[in-house]
Amino acid sequence: MLINAPFKTETWQLLESLDGASQDNYWSAVIPGFCRLDSVDASMALKQLIRCGRARTAFQLVTFQPESIDAIMLKTVLEAIRSGSEPDGPLPEGWNIGKALGAIETSGSVSRRDLAMLEFAFFRALEHTEHGTKNLYAELLADPALFMECICLVYKPRNSEPDLFDEGLRTAADLAWTILHSGRGIPGKRSDGSIDDDEMKRWVRDVRRLAAEKDRVTVTDLAIGEWLSDCQPDSDGIWPPAAIAEILDDDQHDDLRRGFHTGVINNRGVTSRAIGDGGHQERCLAAQFRERAAAIATRYPVLAGELRSIAQHYERHAHWEDDQTRLMHEGL
Repeated sequence: MLINAPFKTETWQLLESLDGASQDNYWSAVIPGFCRLDSVDASMALKQLIRCGRARTAFQLVTFQPESIDAIMLKTVLEAIRSGSEPDGPLPEGWNIGKALGAIETSGSVSRRDLAMLEFAFFRALEHTEHGTKNLYAELLADPALFMECICLVYKPRNSEPDLFDEGLRTAADLAWTILHSGRGIPGKRSDGSIDDDEMKRWVRDVRRLAAEKDRVTVTDLAIGEWLSDCQPDSDGIWPPAAIAEILDDDQHDDLRRGFHTGVINNRGVTSRAIGDGGHQERCLAAQFRERAAAIATRYPVLAGELRSIAQHYERHAHWEDDQTRLMHEGL
């Protein structure tokens, strides 16, 4: 009878008159649905549902009012879901998870590292939402050891026997691969867009040192290069900015430049063009990168060569698009 009664305080007061087993049966079977509770009642209901292993059902209670729930309790609910509580329960939507994380972040009572770990766990649900995974990327760009953990999840050591792989980490490894190859960011980047040169160089140096210790130098350099590829010009319009150009121009940083090259190409994303346009877009890009190469050729000659290589890539692509347009006009 109580399971079918309204999900509110008066029902729970009647429940307290029953024995413990009956109370457990209630919290294990009741379907709260979407309802609005005050913060005290909501917290009590959340604790009971989590105790009975029903974290996904508990999350439904905070869908419309995460800002009114204690941030630590919200974090507890999400951590329980992350740990596999109630695997057959109602699946939370990414938008609602992002809203809950936003409420937790606004409270200021949970560290950025804890928020980052939750964003990692719910990465697939969050990557295309308004909240996104900004705390995760901020932590990766602040902590070289965390960035290296992602590398080690994805890649085996080059010259030594890898550790036995735990199948339970496969999902984490898949997420780490996506984060490494879709993520971008500049360590030491200030809120105004400028770069703290010392902080950026420290991060790159520390990540590469850890990579040497873990026997994953090449793949790490490629990943660093990709992340640095999404940078903005200096105040004088020179691209890439001096702090990044100095690192990429080093003769010993071939793999960093390779990763940078790959990142630049991939950053373009999906393109569209008018019928018959041919390779016009690619020729414009090729010209842009040749101009950029010329602007830094004197100071950063090695990097300038890499930018010319990117220009050549777009020139080849332009020829291919021209050929496709010609074949289309010929009816082939």
